[in-house]
Amino acid sequence: MKGKLLLALAIVICFTNCSKEFSAENDVIVTNPNWNATTPNATNHVIRQLLTTLQPGDIVSIYDNANNNFINFGEGFLNFPTNCFVRLNNTAVVGNVTLKIKLATQFDDMIYYNLATLTNNALLSTDGMVKIEASQGNDVLKIAPGKLVDIAFNKSTSNNYLGFAGVDNNSVTNNTTWNVNTTWGVDSIGTGATGTGLTRIKVDSLVWTNCDYFYNQPNPTNIYLKLPAAYGNVNTLCYMVFRTDKVIAGMYADAPNLQFFQGANYKVPIGKNVRLVALSKVNNKLYYGAVDVTITANQTITINALDEVTETELQTRLNAL
Repeated sequence: MKGKLLLALAIVICFTNCSKEFSAENDVIVTNPNWNATTPNATNHVIRQLLTTLQPGDIVSIYDNANNNFINFGEGFLNFPTNCFVRLNNTAVVGNVTLKIKLATQFDDMIYYNLATLTNNALLSTDGMVKIEASQGNDVLKIAPGKLVDIAFNKSTSNNYLGFAGVDNNSVTNNTTWNVNTTWGVDSIGTGATGTGLTRIKVDSLVWTNCDYFYNQPNPTNIYLKLPAAYGNVNTLCYMVFRTDKVIAGMYADAPNLQFFQGANYKVPIGKNVRLVALSKVNNKLYYGAVDVTITANQTITINALDEVTETELQTRLNAL
């Protein structure tokens, strides 16, 4: 009788302990406390919160709506026609308007803004991203019906670029998904700083706009990234950066296998050079790790240690991507 009681007690203890490690959401067991079957959202993920605070300041322009407004931002320009903006109810705007322009042409800014270069199922190569916010006093403004704003970026290659409109998905990584906007006019003009000209996109709405072409993906495959046990999807974000091709994408968490990967909706091309980057915040300390690899079939990469860095050092390393 005593043996039966001990056996029953052991079963209860085992069931209780095991149930603490069981995730009913996707029927997997995740025993590492730094991993969760559901990645925290962008508003409460510790490293994502920090990256958001590092976003660069907006380009601000105040001008009379009755005039046109040309803004040169180095990698391209913006051109606003006369009487460009109206209120959301289509009433006219008289007098000064305030423009706030968010610009992401470098990898670090894309990370800070939680941007990537991908559609819902394919990688893109970008020449830049921009978002325009217009207001007058407390009134949010929009582009007037029939008006178009020119957005131009220097072309880094001879590829045919397209205009992509961003859709936010409230994700901790790859927050903006890009869709080709077939109603926007796209053409090539001038010679540009690189000698290949500029791509000009004529937009009719104030959303994140991306100047891209579809990235060639020969021999598509998977890529997996493993980190030390202290770094999981609860406190870490990982990115793959094709530095010479202007492609960046956040890596998704594969919690059951305690690793990050490119996700289920697209593959990565064999033979391409990529830098895998890990950013983490653990016990209020920042960590950075990176490795350069040439992609092979179904490749698993391990970063054995991350460097503790200051906030300034983190920004310096991201700026060097």
